[in-house]
Amino acid sequence: MELCFVSYMTSSEMASWAQALGVLITVGFAFWHANHMHQKKDKEEKKSILAILNSLDEYINELVSIINEKTADHAPNDNIHKIYQNDIIKGYSTAIRSIPPIKLGSSVAVRNLITLSKHVDLLGKNLEKYIKGIHDSSDRNEPDMLDLPPDQRNKIYNTRFNVLCDNALKQANLAQNAVKVISDELNNS
Repeated sequence: MELCFVSYMTSSEMASWAQALGVLITVGFAFWHANHMHQKKDKEEKKSILAILNSLDEYINELVSIINEKTADHAPNDNIHKIYQNDIIKGYSTAIRSIPPIKLGSSVAVRNLITLSKHVDLLGKNLEKYIKGIHDSSDRNEPDMLDLPPDQRNKIYNTRFNVLCDNALKQANLAQNAVKVISDELNNS
């Protein structure tokens, strides 16, 4: 049994058709392979972005737990020095800035990436102030605190310390909220 169109072709025409079919198969495979590699690369980039965000979130959780362990003498918890270094915050800030917005897939994620970058920088600044503590008056013009009665001085120290803690915790919270939104957007895309 012969196929209709085959019986009317010469051997050179059949070879041409076979060659054309081979080219189509090759082009189709090349297209599929390129698309597959592009999807694989996108998946790896997304995984890398999520790893950065997850690491930052864990680091902020550690900082928050230490800040929440307030001391009685209005001083930063000494454990903060075990994990906090300004270079680490700067490293996270650099890593966040290296994330290409186009890879996030939504305007909500891009907006939160920009917000995250800002809040990580501010978190670093607030942690520096927290570590310097309540006795740092280099940025204020104020009378000597030692001239005040001890109870009034302690009240001021307590208020300052609480403000320093609250500022650092607010920036940490805002950064973590941005991390969550970006992570959710990436996981749902």
